[in-house]
Amino acid sequence: MKALILSLLACFTMATYGQFKKVDSYTTSTGKTIVTGDTFELGAGSGENETYLYITMKPSIASAAAYKMKKGLAGKKYKVELIRKLKNPIGGLSGATIIFKIGTTRYLIDLENALRTKEVVLY
Repeated sequence: MKALILSLLACFTMATYGQFKKVDSYTTSTGKTIVTGDTFELGAGSGENETYLYITMKPSIASAAAYKMKKGLAGKKYKVELIRKLKNPIGGLSGATIIFKIGTTRYLIDLENALRTKEVVLY
Protein backbone atom coordinates (compact mmCIF):
# COMPACT_ATOMS: atom_id res chain seq x y z
CA MET A 1 0.00 0.00 0.00
CA LYS A 2 2.83 2.36 0.92
CA ALA A 3 4.58 1.65 -2.39
CA LEU A 4 1.35 2.37 -4.27
CA ILE A 5 0.94 5.74 -2.57
CA LEU A 6 4.58 6.67 -3.26
CA SER A 7 4.20 5.61 -6.91
CA LEU A 8 1.07 7.71 -7.31
CA LEU A 9 2.79 10.68 -5.66
CA ALA A 10 5.75 10.31 -8.03
CA CYS A 11 3.42 10.15 -11.06
CA PHE A 12 1.51 13.21 -9.84
CA THR A 13 4.79 15.08 -9.36
CA MET A 14 5.96 14.22 -12.87
CA ALA A 15 2.58 15.13 -14.39
CA THR A 16 2.43 18.49 -12.66
CA TYR A 17 6.05 19.39 -13.50
CA GLY A 18 5.01 20.14 -17.09
CA GLN A 19 2.30 22.45 -15.78
CA PHE A 20 4.86 24.97 -14.51
CA LYS A 21 6.84 27.60 -16.37
CA LYS A 22 10.02 29.24 -15.11
CA VAL A 23 9.62 32.95 -14.27
CA ASP A 24 11.99 35.56 -12.85
CA SER A 25 9.40 37.16 -10.54
CA TYR A 26 5.98 36.42 -9.09
CA THR A 27 3.40 38.67 -7.45
CA THR A 28 1.51 36.90 -4.68
CA SER A 29 -2.21 37.19 -4.00
CA THR A 30 -1.35 39.64 -1.20
CA GLY A 31 0.47 41.94 -3.65
CA LYS A 32 4.06 41.18 -2.63
CA THR A 33 6.52 40.52 -5.43
CA ILE A 34 9.27 37.95 -5.07
CA VAL A 35 12.21 37.79 -7.48
CA THR A 36 14.81 35.08 -8.12
CA GLY A 37 17.69 35.81 -5.75
CA ASP A 38 15.50 37.40 -3.04
CA THR A 39 15.85 36.29 0.56
CA PHE A 40 12.95 34.92 2.58
CA GLU A 41 12.58 33.66 6.13
CA LEU A 42 11.05 30.42 7.34
CA GLY A 43 8.31 30.72 9.93
CA ALA A 44 7.12 27.91 12.16
CA GLY A 45 5.68 24.83 10.49
CA SER A 46 1.89 24.73 10.40
CA GLY A 47 1.55 20.97 10.75
CA GLU A 48 1.45 18.69 13.74
CA ASN A 49 4.55 19.16 15.94
CA GLU A 50 5.53 22.22 13.84
CA THR A 51 6.39 20.21 10.73
CA TYR A 52 6.11 22.06 7.44
CA LEU A 53 3.04 21.16 5.37
CA TYR A 54 3.85 23.29 2.32
CA ILE A 55 7.63 22.85 2.10
CA THR A 56 8.86 19.52 0.73
CA MET A 57 12.09 17.99 -0.49
CA LYS A 58 12.29 18.29 -4.27
CA PRO A 59 11.79 14.83 -5.79
CA SER A 60 14.75 13.43 -7.73
CA ILE A 61 15.86 10.15 -9.24
CA ALA A 62 17.41 9.13 -5.92
CA SER A 63 14.31 10.17 -3.95
CA ALA A 64 11.11 10.02 -5.99
CA ALA A 65 8.82 10.88 -3.07
CA ALA A 66 8.29 14.42 -1.81
CA TYR A 67 9.19 14.35 1.89
CA LYS A 68 8.04 17.18 4.14
CA MET A 69 10.76 19.44 5.53
CA LYS A 70 11.69 18.75 9.14
CA LYS A 71 10.85 21.14 11.96
CA GLY A 72 13.26 23.43 13.78
CA LEU A 73 14.24 25.77 10.95
CA ALA A 74 12.05 28.74 11.90
CA GLY A 75 13.85 32.09 11.73
CA LYS A 76 16.46 30.94 9.22
CA LYS A 77 16.87 32.86 5.96
CA TYR A 78 17.33 31.37 2.51
CA LYS A 79 17.73 32.58 -1.06
CA VAL A 80 15.19 31.96 -3.82
CA GLU A 81 16.96 29.80 -6.40
CA LEU A 82 14.11 29.37 -8.88
CA ILE A 83 10.47 30.41 -9.27
CA ARG A 84 8.01 28.30 -11.24
CA LYS A 85 4.51 29.59 -11.93
CA LEU A 86 1.63 27.16 -12.43
CA LYS A 87 0.14 27.63 -15.91
CA ASN A 88 -3.33 26.44 -14.85
CA PRO A 89 -4.60 25.50 -11.36
CA ILE A 90 -4.51 21.72 -10.87
CA GLY A 91 -5.76 19.78 -7.87
CA GLY A 92 -5.14 21.90 -4.77
CA LEU A 93 -2.22 23.75 -6.34
CA SER A 94 -2.34 27.31 -7.61
CA GLY A 95 0.09 30.18 -7.91
CA ALA A 96 3.81 29.49 -7.83
CA THR A 97 6.47 27.23 -6.40
CA ILE A 98 9.77 28.47 -5.04
CA ILE A 99 12.85 26.26 -5.07
CA PHE A 100 15.67 26.81 -2.57
CA LYS A 101 18.63 24.85 -1.17
CA ILE A 102 19.75 23.76 2.25
CA GLY A 103 23.23 22.36 1.68
CA THR A 104 22.89 20.14 -1.38
CA THR A 105 19.20 19.35 -0.84
CA ARG A 106 16.66 21.30 -2.88
CA TYR A 107 13.24 22.12 -1.43
CA LEU A 108 9.94 23.20 -2.99
CA ILE A 109 7.56 25.70 -1.43
CA ASP A 110 3.87 25.89 -2.33
CA LEU A 111 4.13 29.67 -2.04
CA GLU A 112 0.52 30.84 -1.64
CA ASN A 113 -0.28 28.23 1.01
CA ALA A 114 3.04 28.72 2.81
CA LEU A 115 2.42 32.49 2.99
CA ARG A 116 -1.17 31.97 4.19
CA THR A 117 -0.01 29.68 7.04
CA LYS A 118 3.08 31.83 7.74
CA GLU A 119 5.51 29.00 7.02
CA VAL A 120 7.28 31.56 4.80
CA VAL A 121 7.78 35.26 5.49
CA LEU A 122 8.62 37.62 2.63
CA TYR A 123 10.28 41.00 3.13
